[in-house]
Amino acid sequence: FQQGNLLAALALARAAGAGADSLRAAIPALRGLEFRVQDLGIRAGHRVIDNGVSTTPDSTIAALIDQREPVVLLCGGKQKQLPLDELVECARSRVALALCFGAAAPALARALRARGVAAEELPDVPSAVARAFERAVEGQAILFSPACASFDAYLNFEQRARHFRSCLPPVDAPQPHAVER
Repeated sequence: FQQGNLLAALALARAAGAGADSLRAAIPALRGLEFRVQDLGIRAGHRVIDNGVSTTPDSTIAALIDQREPVVLLCGGKQKQLPLDELVECARSRVALALCFGAAAPALARALRARGVAAEELPDVPSAVARAFERAVEGQAILFSPACASFDAYLNFEQRARHFRSCLPPVDAPQPHAVER
């Protein structure tokens, strides 16, 4: 995730005089910022990505563009009266199912369905998380990227993102690799 940002940072560091070997050695230790397209691991068979910092359609678009496969998108909260057209257009090719929660759920779901994106309305984050794990199929990641303010139910985006995380199943146990004979 965040490959574009990584490449930009490496290019800037290189331009500032950092050596290629030291940059190469630093890459494995790099960690993204909390709640910003943060990989939370495999849970109940699905990769979970937390982009809880997203409070605008543009930040959700950026997270969607970063995904390789269609995702189950959890979005919602309190709508900021920002245009949804670009988000909906991006979702058409990157979202298998949108689970819309909170005060913005009706408007988000209506806009997505009008352009052919499967979307459901749910009352809150816990309901959306539960539904995501019910409906996600093999190979689909679950992306929490609200695209809306948190103020319909939370003090801030961080409180909403932490609540999202508290609703998740535990990280799956690592699977032993099969040995070919």
